[in-house]
Amino acid sequence: MMDEKLLIFGAGNHARKLACALRTRGNNIYGFVTTGQHPLQELEGFPVYTWKALPTHLRGKCPIACGIFNRTDAYDKLAQIIQAQGFDKIIWPWDYYPYLHHDMGWCYWLDSNPRTLSSWQQDTGYQKVMSMLGDHESRSTLERILSFRTGNDIGFASFTSFDKQYFNSLTINALPTNRSASYLDVGAYTGDTLESLLQHVDINKAILVEPDPANYNLLIENLISLTRLHPVLNPYVLPIGAGEFLSFMGLSGEGEATAVSIGGDYTDRTMRIAAIAPLDSIMPAERFDLIKVDVEGHDIEALQGMRSILRRSHAVIGISLYHRPLDIVHLPLAVMDLLEGLPYKYFIRQHMHNSFETVLYAIPTSQEA
Repeated sequence: MMDEKLLIFGAGNHARKLACALRTRGNNIYGFVTTGQHPLQELEGFPVYTWKALPTHLRGKCPIACGIFNRTDAYDKLAQIIQAQGFDKIIWPWDYYPYLHHDMGWCYWLDSNPRTLSSWQQDTGYQKVMSMLGDHESRSTLERILSFRTGNDIGFASFTSFDKQYFNSLTINALPTNRSASYLDVGAYTGDTLESLLQHVDINKAILVEPDPANYNLLIENLISLTRLHPVLNPYVLPIGAGEFLSFMGLSGEGEATAVSIGGDYTDRTMRIAAIAPLDSIMPAERFDLIKVDVEGHDIEALQGMRSILRRSHAVIGISLYHRPLDIVHLPLAVMDLLEGLPYKYFIRQHMHNSFETVLYAIPTSQEA
């Protein structure tokens, strides 16, 4: 199917990246097709059609590759739209990414060498994670994510947990009730997670780690407003990245789509450079009640550099699982190893569509006062 001339559904950044990768490999493309009117008539040298304006000789006559890759447009719903237009040959991101990954680069959870659920089920790490998960929803979510990402459970695309992201019955009920809580946010972005947290509990100490200069400036502005609304809030901002060793990293892209690279030569002038440090060395005695980690795919390295903080805090922990394809199994396994011997229960929840915004929750079964 990848050798045939095709259309691309969508005209956003991922669709354009797909078109460039296909052109590099010599694939012929008819153009892009969008549900609504696009402001441009041409992208990357190819025409942009609406479904209504799509030439009759193309409608349902060729494969169509889904170039939409986000957390809001569920693939099972997109399949209905595409099929209603007469197309039955749909090429999904998990179909084309193994073929095009060298040209497309990092694409969150897309895997250049995807493993089937049955293959994962033979893996001892997967078996350990499954045995440690605390409820049926967690185990079912893990299985369905792995099946969905190889095209075998497209209906999972629309699934989201009843529990809200980060602050839900799992986490809030495990926080202390006799005092204000302390919070560590590793990958604080603009402070949006802290702002949500303050709607649920009082925070008397918040340390926010954010290395991206653009995010950092927005974070500071947000904190000025938050401290006016919450006088007991005592925030500190660390303009660094969290890692296992003292080093540097490059940041490219914008906002929530920022990509992180470590160990490069950083000659790209569009790349922002930031320092990385193990948080254990910066905060050798701090304890926290709640810890959130979301660092664009380098979460394991960040956790390795804060092992002592994690073990002495006995905190409620929430960690993103969707930035890299193997995170969904390897990251819970790493957390379980880091917290080995401590009384914790582990849960996985799915908070947006297409297996984006998946979070591992580590919940202490006893809490120090």
